[in-house]
Amino acid sequence: MKKKYLIFGFLLLVSIAIAESDLSRVYLVELEYKNSALSLIGITLEEVYSIDEQSEGRYYYKIFDRDKVLRSSHFEINTEVYYTFEDEEGNLVAGAENLSSVNLTLSIPYYPRADRILFYGPNDNILLNIDVSEFSKKGFFDEPINVLKILVVLLVLVLIIIVFLARKSSKHERKGSSRSDAVKAFLNR
Repeated sequence: MKKKYLIFGFLLLVSIAIAESDLSRVYLVELEYKNSALSLIGITLEEVYSIDEQSEGRYYYKIFDRDKVLRSSHFEINTEVYYTFEDEEGNLVAGAENLSSVNLTLSIPYYPRADRILFYGPNDNILLNIDVSEFSKKGFFDEPINVLKILVVLLVLVLIIIVFLARKSSKHERKGSSRSDAVKAFLNR
């Protein structure tokens, strides 16, 4: 009986640890590229299971904590769209069109102490400076409370208490009926 509770508790803790370790926090940065300039549409902080990053491209960003570079990574902005279609006569027509405006979303790794992200163009010129200090964690209590994490911790605590009480009651049953007989005799007076 004890082994079942211990195995169940162990498996529960391992599964929670695995689920938590797979999550990564990222900045989801929505950008508009128009006439060789970048502008910010929006930025949010999200938890994801994997980060899709490009390692090559003409454009790049740097994440800073004051003057220290925490990370640098490249990305590409594709403004050329290729198309194919059949005309009325059944001939295949192919071509390319250069768009003047493109929206893109980048998943950028989250750094708790970051204060800004700079985006650079192909000529190392700064295209955009984003202040991310509102997402920074300066102390232990600055991180927003995640209700799901709190519920998981409470569930684990409740399960530990249940296992402890079940083990305690099974020990009393194994010691014999002398204690329970004494309690019954006391209550029947």
